[in-house]
Amino acid sequence: GWIVPAILLAAVVSLAKTRIQVPVLTEPIVTMESPEEQGSAVLVLDDQGEVNQMLLWDYLTCVVLAEMPASFEDEALKAQAVVARTFAMRAATVAAKHENADVCMDSACCQGYRAVADYLEHGGTQENVERIRKLVSETDGQVLIYEGNLIEATYFSSSGGITEAALAVWGTDYPYLQSVSSPEEDEHLRSISYSIEEFQDRLGKSFTEDPAEWIDSVDLQD
Repeated sequence: GWIVPAILLAAVVSLAKTRIQVPVLTEPIVTMESPEEQGSAVLVLDDQGEVNQMLLWDYLTCVVLAEMPASFEDEALKAQAVVARTFAMRAATVAAKHENADVCMDSACCQGYRAVADYLEHGGTQENVERIRKLVSETDGQVLIYEGNLIEATYFSSSGGITEAALAVWGTDYPYLQSVSSPEEDEHLRSISYSIEEFQDRLGKSFTEDPAEWIDSVDLQD
């Protein structure tokens, strides 16, 4: 997916020509004391186990390069920057997963990360890099809060039509991470129905219990 870690969000807003989804909060996006302009840093654990101190602005640029195509609309990229900043700042202050670092470069654990050099080496353009840097700067200091606190800013690329509540995923309830309808764009969603027998055959596995007790039909989505 383009946007990871893939933990399901709650109420969403749709941005033009994208499927990025962010929480709808009781408080608006707020701007703090321009942390990036003050040179705020974040401790990032790399793939070799080394901890690197990076300016938040540089780190967020690399996150956006990893999490969303540079061809997306400006407002979608800016929304990604706000969510990524919120995630990083919460990790740096109250929810770090690593002993000596705020975040890592593993999208399955924290957030995706793509170094500028790697992006350019694999077909990216300097023009896109500068555009992302500019858009990150335009959101300088903007974070998502709920009741005065930084939110658990998880996000995803595709919901399959409905999000899951945080309680069902983690066992911890967040009022802003609830299950809601999340329609996908038609060109990105296709449903195929199988009988129970066909489903078991495709899985290559027989259910030990009668599947009719817990499912009448199965939809598989590519």
